[in-house]
Amino acid sequence: MSETVRLEVEIAARPETVFGFFTDPAAFGSWMGAAMGRAEIDPREGGAVTVDFSPAGPVVRGEVTAVEAPRRFAFTWGYDGSDELPPGSSTVTFDLEPTDHGTRVTLEHGGLPTAGLRDGHRGGHRVYLSLLAAGAARAEHGARLPGLARAWFEAWNADEPEARQAAIAECLADDGEFRHAWAAVRGRADLSGHIAGSRSVMGGIRLEPAGKPEQCHGWMRFGWKAVKDGATVSTGENVAVLDGSGRLRLVIGFTDPGSRFAPEV
Repeated sequence: MSETVRLEVEIAARPETVFGFFTDPAAFGSWMGAAMGRAEIDPREGGAVTVDFSPAGPVVRGEVTAVEAPRRFAFTWGYDGSDELPPGSSTVTFDLEPTDHGTRVTLEHGGLPTAGLRDGHRGGHRVYLSLLAAGAARAEHGARLPGLARAWFEAWNADEPEARQAAIAECLADDGEFRHAWAAVRGRADLSGHIAGSRSVMGGIRLEPAGKPEQCHGWMRFGWKAVKDGATVSTGENVAVLDGSGRLRLVIGFTDPGSRFAPEV
């Protein structure tokens, strides 16, 4: 009786973006085998798949058996010189399902002859799925990060309600939330009202970015500083979750210890 590995991962990217990491040879090589080796693929049915773990490990060979964009991709899997798991003797299948915030990828590696091979492959596939998830999220959202951060700060620095609301609409999801020690609001209208109230007691303080925004697996972080008369009076960081449209669906604000002023940003 053969053994099967089954794993799932939620990826903060559309199925079309994720599928490109199977059909673009460079993108495929950026995650499959990337932790310890290198991978090459001819992404058409019957095309060759090679994952080379040498000199420390074996060489995987197989061929593509399914290319069903953007729902399914599969290829066979086995090792050069192996009697236990020769090339083409097992199959790795990836099923992609759209979700509210991206894509659920289900991996099944069937046809493994022993429990030991099942357990060993489970660990490897978990690493490679993580690399796939990080890479696809970066491809989906990376270019948006500066614009999201810019709109967030524009909203906090806007005096006119119309300008503030436009900036919020650019960066915050329809039902997005903002949480801070001084804030617990949901939705664009509530955030606009919260910012207006905060600005009334901030005494001319402006919020400015501190460093470049970063993203990992659909989570974003961006630093801020509160500036008055050219002097920084407070610093902190926001951590946010991106939604399927690439906007912020949850923002958590942190103020650094020792700050002289703690605006709820």
